[in-house]
Amino acid sequence: EPPRHGLMQALLAVRILDGVFIGNLAASRDAAFLGMNKVTRVVNCCGLEVGNTFQGFGVRYLQLNWRDAPGVAVLEPSGGEPRTVKLLKEFIDTSRANGECVLIHSMLGVNRCCVAAALYLISKYKWPYETALQYLHCIHGEMNVKPYFSRQIRAFSKKVASVMLSGILQPSFDVTGLEPEQIVLRNTFLNSLQYNHPKNSEVRRSCEAYEAAKAAKGGVKKKITFAKFLEQPAPQTQSETMFSLTPQGSILRHQESSSLVGEPIPQHEGNGFSVF
Repeated sequence: EPPRHGLMQALLAVRILDGVFIGNLAASRDAAFLGMNKVTRVVNCCGLEVGNTFQGFGVRYLQLNWRDAPGVAVLEPSGGEPRTVKLLKEFIDTSRANGECVLIHSMLGVNRCCVAAALYLISKYKWPYETALQYLHCIHGEMNVKPYFSRQIRAFSKKVASVMLSGILQPSFDVTGLEPEQIVLRNTFLNSLQYNHPKNSEVRRSCEAYEAAKAAKGGVKKKITFAKFLEQPAPQTQSETMFSLTPQGSILRHQESSSLVGEPIPQHEGNGFSVF
């Protein structure tokens, strides 16, 4: 996500969880988007490159000083859960508990903000690395986490993830005893799969087996059908479609009228952070 000084940028924001968006710099600077979605907290993953636009105007910030470059450590060495992850989880959970929303943003909305989102998913839900990245990629198809960051996410996952949840996104996974929120996330993933996705065949087989078992017990047999939508409805005007869903998920786009990059903040890079 290299800086692109002086260029215009379309707003990109993707809702990955109830109350949690990931997006680009344009999203973090769009007062209409933040207000409409009750965004009261922002995680700035590029704090060395851009300022906190609405600091002092009712928006709280967690600033992460991560440069997009090899050798940058996103987490401090720790025997347990790194402090950065603890702060990130507390910052996001507080917003969600208050019925408000948080935006995690980086410059382009495809790399560093996804790193922060993956760390949150792994820490909160004890998901393995592969599960967290698979979920995020399905929700945000433009995600592009760089290898030097993905290695750090994987290393963190090995410390905290639960082996029992490694197959949570598989249609055959037994959800007995699973927290309701995790069931919702799992179903969100499965429902977002494209018609020709390999896992869709697993879903169909699971449904057919369930219906056959019900019929064998004398239950009423109900046919489950799968539809493939080939056409999308005609688009509305830009103002009407600004916050509507697109085929890839809750990805919001419109043209940003301000410059992409603000004044840099003179702080050290790496795993430093600030809360405002």
